[in-house]
Amino acid sequence: MLNMFLSSDGLPMFQIEEWVNGERSLTPYYASNTNTKSYPIITLINGNSASASEVFAAGMIEAGGFDVVGTPSFGKGTMQVPKSLRSTDGDELQASSGRWLTPEGNWINKMGGDFESVIPTVVVEQNPVFSAFSIFLSEGETFRFDQVSPQIQNAQVILAALGYELRQDGYFDQNTQDQLRIYQANNSIPVTGEIDAATASKLSEALFNYRRNLENDTQLQTAIGMLLE
Repeated sequence: MLNMFLSSDGLPMFQIEEWVNGERSLTPYYASNTNTKSYPIITLINGNSASASEVFAAGMIEAGGFDVVGTPSFGKGTMQVPKSLRSTDGDELQASSGRWLTPEGNWINKMGGDFESVIPTVVVEQNPVFSAFSIFLSEGETFRFDQVSPQIQNAQVILAALGYELRQDGYFDQNTQDQLRIYQANNSIPVTGEIDAATASKLSEALFNYRRNLENDTQLQTAIGMLLE
């Protein structure tokens, strides 16, 4: 992928460090392109960007001089290969075989690397609603007034994103119940004032649609704004 954007002039796209028979081997990988891109390019990363995606982002910064938008990456710079254990269950062992290095030779790894993570050139926090999760209830389970739960907090975050005014700390107070009843009535759900299966399903669907709306993605919108400048 880096070869699509970087030029062969200057630094390599990335490097691989391995040990063969006790000897250190360092292999740089250069782009095959000779032309530098004439248009701006922005890469998005966050705390879940790990391993090869971190190498990509670092290559775009160090070898390409391009902007990277988002939050610091995960910090995993080891190469791993699967080794089959030949068991009837299909078990396998993930073995580290080397290290990914950036174009400038830095090792991105939280445990003893030169860099703990890739730091974006433009740090932008993601919309916190993107950290919310679908609501799953066990059979017959409901959440109701005067209860406290991370699931309740998650539902409150979703409701707040949809425009309802309520607390978001996981305590199911009277206002949460009132706002939930309004939401149920607005969405043709039986008005119970409780987070039941039907309500959980509808809230999860609303969260999915909210995250599909690219206008709610603050990191992407920042990148688009930079490209339009």
